[in-house]
Amino acid sequence: MANNPLTSWLPVKSKKLRRTNGIKVQLERLEDRNAPAIFTVTWDGYGASQPAGTKSLQERIAEANATPGADTINFAVGISKVRVLSVAGVGPNGPLPDITDTLTIDGGAGTKVTINLESASAADPVNGFHVTGAAASSIIRNLTIMDPAGTAFFNGPTPEYGVKVSAASGGFKLENVGIFAIDGDAVRIVDSANNAIGGAGASQGVIIGNVPTPNNRHGVWITGAKSTGNLVQQTTIDSNAGDGVLIDGGSANNFIGDVTALAGNVIKSNLGSGIHLNDSDGNRIQRNRIGNDGTVTLANALQGILVENGSSNNTIGGNDQATANVISGNAGNGVYIKDATSSGNQVQANLIGLNAAGDVVLANQANGILVENAPNTLIGNTSTIANYISGNALHGISIIGAGAAGTTVVNSRIGLNLAEDNKIGNTRDGISVNGTTNITLGGSSTNANNFIVGNRNGIAITGSSTLVTIQGNQIGLNKASTKMGNLVDGILIDNSSKIQIGGTLAGTGNTISGNVAGIRMFKSDTITIQGNAIGTNLTFDKTVPNTGDGIVVDTSTNVSVGTPGGSGGNLISGNLRGVHIVNGSSNIRVQNNRIGTLSDPTKVPDLGNLDDGIRVSGSTNVTIGGTSPLSGNTLAKNADGIEITNLSTNVIIQGNLIRNNAGSGVRVQNSSLVTIGGETPAAANTIANTRKYAGASFNIDGVLLVAGANNNIVQGNWIGTDATLNRTFGNRGNGVLIDGSFNNLIGGTKHTNPDGVEQGNTIAYNWQNGVAVIEDSGGLGSAFGNRIWGNSIFGNGSYKFSSLGINLNTTGGFVDLNDAGDVDLGANNTQNFPEITKADVTSTTSIDFKLNGVAGRTYRVEFYGTDEPNQTGSPTEYGQGKLFLGAQDITLDGTGNFTGNFVSPTALQPLWVVTATATDLTTNDTSEFSKAMYVNTPGPNTYVVNNDGGFYTTLGNPNLRVLNGTMTLARAIELANQHPGTDRIFFALRPQVTVTTSTTGAPVFTYVRDSRTVLIDTNLPDITDTVVIDGARAAWPQNPVDLPYPGAPADSGAAPDYTLKFRNATNGIVISDNQLAADKLLNPNATAQFVIIRNFPEITGINGFGITIKTAKGGANLQNIQGPGGLTGLNGINGFVNGAVLIDNSPNNIIGGADVGQGITINKIGTGSGVHITGALSTGNLVQQTKIGNVFGVGGDGILIDNLASN
Repeated sequence: MANNPLTSWLPVKSKKLRRTNGIKVQLERLEDRNAPAIFTVTWDGYGASQPAGTKSLQERIAEANATPGADTINFAVGISKVRVLSVAGVGPNGPLPDITDTLTIDGGAGTKVTINLESASAADPVNGFHVTGAAASSIIRNLTIMDPAGTAFFNGPTPEYGVKVSAASGGFKLENVGIFAIDGDAVRIVDSANNAIGGAGASQGVIIGNVPTPNNRHGVWITGAKSTGNLVQQTTIDSNAGDGVLIDGGSANNFIGDVTALAGNVIKSNLGSGIHLNDSDGNRIQRNRIGNDGTVTLANALQGILVENGSSNNTIGGNDQATANVISGNAGNGVYIKDATSSGNQVQANLIGLNAAGDVVLANQANGILVENAPNTLIGNTSTIANYISGNALHGISIIGAGAAGTTVVNSRIGLNLAEDNKIGNTRDGISVNGTTNITLGGSSTNANNFIVGNRNGIAITGSSTLVTIQGNQIGLNKASTKMGNLVDGILIDNSSKIQIGGTLAGTGNTISGNVAGIRMFKSDTITIQGNAIGTNLTFDKTVPNTGDGIVVDTSTNVSVGTPGGSGGNLISGNLRGVHIVNGSSNIRVQNNRIGTLSDPTKVPDLGNLDDGIRVSGSTNVTIGGTSPLSGNTLAKNADGIEITNLSTNVIIQGNLIRNNAGSGVRVQNSSLVTIGGETPAAANTIANTRKYAGASFNIDGVLLVAGANNNIVQGNWIGTDATLNRTFGNRGNGVLIDGSFNNLIGGTKHTNPDGVEQGNTIAYNWQNGVAVIEDSGGLGSAFGNRIWGNSIFGNGSYKFSSLGINLNTTGGFVDLNDAGDVDLGANNTQNFPEITKADVTSTTSIDFKLNGVAGRTYRVEFYGTDEPNQTGSPTEYGQGKLFLGAQDITLDGTGNFTGNFVSPTALQPLWVVTATATDLTTNDTSEFSKAMYVNTPGPNTYVVNNDGGFYTTLGNPNLRVLNGTMTLARAIELANQHPGTDRIFFALRPQVTVTTSTTGAPVFTYVRDSRTVLIDTNLPDITDTVVIDGARAAWPQNPVDLPYPGAPADSGAAPDYTLKFRNATNGIVISDNQLAADKLLNPNATAQFVIIRNFPEITGINGFGITIKTAKGGANLQNIQGPGGLTGLNGINGFVNGAVLIDNSPNNIIGGADVGQGITINKIGTGSGVHITGALSTGNLVQQTKIGNVFGVGGDGILIDNLASN
């Protein structure tokens, strides 16, 4: 084999030379050697006779064959063409002899000599040069070889050729030669190795065919198993009637082009394929222009490159842009690889469908690459530049047939220009996989990813394809995250199965953005989607929306969108919907995904989807989340977090975090057998919709069951809060809203913990009702049989809404009062609630109650304890239910009544209230909560006033945010009157904030600390039992440092003690013996003795007296009503027209005191006296350390004692 540096990659055997010692060196006679001979052609074959002394080309070839050694034939000056006849004509001018010894035929470095091959008839074909036998390393250069007639005479069994090489030892070179109008093949190499057609050096190029003188068969035909290592370089192969280059018959390891400069070929306008490999292995095709000249389309009529019939392990493409093939403008496919025996071929670093600059379309009129039933094809190479496959008339890459198994596509740009800043899509799909198996598209290693943009679908898997893996690709984006998209879907899976999209290992996830749907599957089975980013940029912090849904599961089964575990989930944000499951799809799992969030779901801002995070429509057996670790989804900034609609059934929603969506957390419409949550803690969903959308607050329900959402279960969830009882998670609507739907179960009957439940939901801190049942969507009689059992419902309602724990018929917080016999209609048939008549706490809680309803029916009565009564409903104090105390089934008597007692083993704390609900077990209708009843405890009760009576709502500041509590001063006095013993009333108003916006758009929170004022607009109840009312902020150690508005910091600053402002009341505080009849039933031994009122900077008013003491037993004590630290000014008791303090027939009261800090200041009294003591029973009263008229004085006496009073 001649030394050929371009075949150095082939395996060769080497011989090791060794010196042999001990052998005598002898001289031998040299063999005969002839010096290379130079023969000159002196006759061109034209004319009537051969001139004497001249030599024809035929004669010189014969002479060279007879002369051993490497000879040369050149041409005499003046000979520009030579005539070669098919039969003997004049003299020796017949067919050319075979070249059988090493020979160089050189037409000269200047103007080429033309060899005219002239056939006399069709029966007498004339061939060109035939290099055979021992003619190794022969060279033909600087010639033009052609049939001057330009017509096709011969159609017999032996093709005509311009040059034929069959020398077994090969090494032939064809340089600077043009071959035209040959009736057969321009060049044919048969069982000969290491020959070179053209070369990479200057003046080595070859031209084979052109217009109007094409060759009538193939441009270059390399055939036979011994034809290896042949080169075709710097050759223009143009307009031949067959293939540009045909390699067949077992020929292997040849080079068409090469990586070196000038080595590439231009193969264009041929009537067959540009390059045709048929039963040929191991060939390399590099740096060629096939179907174009690098600038314009010059189509080959069939394929750019055709690989078939057992052609394996061929490499099409180079390493970089300079060595890439430009396979563009062909009438068929750019590259077509076919047949089950054509295996292991590789297509790398090509431009297919583009010009050489990679910026203009030169479309192949079929696919860029078609792989049909050819196994183990590798398209792309991770160690080279990418393929650029763009602008083709059909698919960028088409892989079809079961025999194409094992095909891999990596490092390809499909639909991009070379600069990767503009899309030049293929007319159909970027990659089409049809009816095949075991296909890999992309991968996790460096440069394995494909960029696929601008096509119809980015990737389409169709025709019962199976075992397709799609990993590490960017579909719809370029490297700069610029949205380029595909015209329809990023990935389409149609009637296929066992498809893996993404994965759990680093680098396996795809980014699928800027398309219509990100992933769409139709009539497909067993699809796994893991670790992908769908709708975001490549850094996952901004949206690049798919204008349709992120994932569409249509009429498909056994689909996993995400899987439990650390990296099994997908990021699905910025789309129309996140996941859309439709049209009878079944056995679908959506787990461990971040839908609408950033890649880190704990960080903000959320990215969102425009519509629902997950929508299930007309499908069944769908699981969203789960109970295993890391199976729950996080859904944020969508419309509805999850929507179940259109007759969907058997949907399970568990373990998800659903927060800050613009619609409902979970919406179920016209669907049934949906389970939201479950019995175990891991099944609980956290549903917290606090989002403000476009500057407006929406009334957003945590769970919405609407328009025929029947027979569903909501259990064990955190709705409006989380497991830490976070107060800032409230939904800006109802916790659960049931609208026009029946037979739903909210909660359940299994309860194992004294302070919690298994099946019950925790529904807290929602802006409207905990649970509301209405009939808006279905009309009268559409919402019934809804059981609301065993839930923890508390803290619902806000300063914006009048709300209840359970609200029937409206969402406005209006209590539906009981009617006799419970004959009214409406939501849950407006079921009557129980009436609590008494609640006593010892080591248990004993509750007396009664219920009126339908005679003879059995009801389930559930009892709850709550730390405060509901103050936001209308009327107020119809409770919520924080702590489930137990349930009792009762049967009403013949009059429709029941009176009884229930004892809970749980002893409620002081200040707690008891409420109850009733469920008709015939209709399964659950009532609203009953009116709250405060528990009676053995010792003193403490009542904490946490409602300012509306002070902050009157400040006129539109930025003010108020979160009042539920305990007013009036209610606290009423409860103290009803409870025996010396009770205490403290104050714990939540700090208030104003919210403004900074220049950057961030909220700025400022606490209002100038006052802790309680407004009193109507008369307070008289104090009729012993109580201490203490206005010191520090008096109540649990004084809250709350977050009164989402995102606000804690109030760490100091604030003054509390002040009382009587605006429209006719009197201030009254201490008397005028006990109400209802209070007397609860506290028959009440006495208003030893009442203490202390530590108020100011008690101010307009009408009547500031403080009136008219209890017969007296003993009241007023202390430290004078401003902080005894400061003077408009503090203390002031502004009352009749006087500051009236003691009327009451003994032993103390105004002020002798100790430090007990003083009283009295200012600016109208016409009355500062202190007025009157009546014969007013004896023993003390006025000490009291400043009367300190600044503005009083209208009457400082102290007036009259009417038989003696002190």
